[in-house]
Amino acid sequence: MAFAAAVMMSCVNGKDSKGEHVDLDSLPAPDSVATLRPGSLDFMVAETMQTASYDKFFDVVVTDEGVVKCVFKNQKDNHFAMIFNAADCPSDTIVVKGSVGRCRGVAVMNIGGGVNPALIMLMEDDHAERVSLYNLSDGYTTTTMRSTQGDITMFEQIDAGDNDEGSSIAGISIDGSKIDLDWEEL
Repeated sequence: MAFAAAVMMSCVNGKDSKGEHVDLDSLPAPDSVATLRPGSLDFMVAETMQTASYDKFFDVVVTDEGVVKCVFKNQKDNHFAMIFNAADCPSDTIVVKGSVGRCRGVAVMNIGGGVNPALIMLMEDDHAERVSLYNLSDGYTTTTMRSTQGDITMFEQIDAGDNDEGSSIAGISIDGSKIDLDWEEL
């Protein structure tokens, strides 16, 4: 038994030596696949994008089944009515409907100049869908826009600087390159 243990300890990956030391700094940067975890059955969710919020007024979560649930908070706050429809805003949990497939992750980002927050969803086919938070506060629960581009793993807010168009949203591919998003109505 001791002989068998000695033989097994001397073998690494079928070799009789320990191999070469690997410098961790020489390895390529990990891709976003490392941030995925199994949801239900064959579905993978983006672990770092399971929740998002907008200021103190809006929280959103993606379930392990790919369902997007959100809720508006602090509706009596004076600033709430400056951004959202305070009169008709639902106080219960909202479930976003009309998406093409299941959602893998969410972000809340501002679109264009001024204050125009939108719920951006990363879908299971690596496309993005979005719905305005104002539309959600107005009682609409379906996604309104879908990206024409795929291969998206996360999102980034792009500031246009002095441009009058304000900020925009870019998709980030698995290799880290930016994807300018074009949107089409659903």
